[in-house]
Amino acid sequence: MNRSKSSLLLLLIISPVLCDIPRCTHDNMGGHPFCIPENYDKDVIPPTDGPLEVFVDIFIFEVSKINDIALTMTFELYFDLMWEESRFVINQTSDKWGQDGSFMGSTNFVKSLWLPDIQIFKCKQFKKREIVTDVAGLIVWNDKKLLYTVSTEVVVDCPMKFSAYPLDHQSCKFLVGSYIHDNTQISFSGRFRHDVENQRAQQYMINCTESATRKGWGSRLIFFPQQLNETKYYQ
Repeated sequence: MNRSKSSLLLLLIISPVLCDIPRCTHDNMGGHPFCIPENYDKDVIPPTDGPLEVFVDIFIFEVSKINDIALTMTFELYFDLMWEESRFVINQTSDKWGQDGSFMGSTNFVKSLWLPDIQIFKCKQFKKREIVTDVAGLIVWNDKKLLYTVSTEVVVDCPMKFSAYPLDHQSCKFLVGSYIHDNTQISFSGRFRHDVENQRAQQYMINCTESATRKGWGSRLIFFPQQLNETKYYQ
């Protein structure tokens, strides 16, 4: 007796999921709060009358390690960048803008946008935190301002000299700037904060002062060997 066997062919058609910024004009924006024009080029700096102003906001929630053997400092921090993307097409009448004129965008949008070519002076490691996705955020305002924020661990070189030990003090730079562009193209400003109250005890007292250079902005960190039983930090 012949038995016929039937088989079921399951065909899976996988379509890519698009999480990109919509491209449009003022005439076909639909319900989008903002979009980018068809000729948008993410390799070109947003056009401005002068240098593009990039605001850098660094919040250190911990100096986790000062390694006086490897001559490095390790920071746990939030790294925020803000600038104006003049090429955005804004739908002012969209009901998706918040009361402060902001819109929480997807971090998937980042790959479609121009980003500053950031470098950190003598940076050895810049490691973004990741759980399910990157611990990051993107906010757009209806005045075309853009904020990109990431949570990261940063390790920087810090030349140290111990000839005056135990009365020595060390000076390290945390400078943020552009790798290619000078200050006629990108102008940096910002602020540098340290969560002193929640900082774990270290063997050094730390003092932070802001500084500016031809190509960037940042902070100079001066730290002293801790001589007291109670750790104190100065900022």
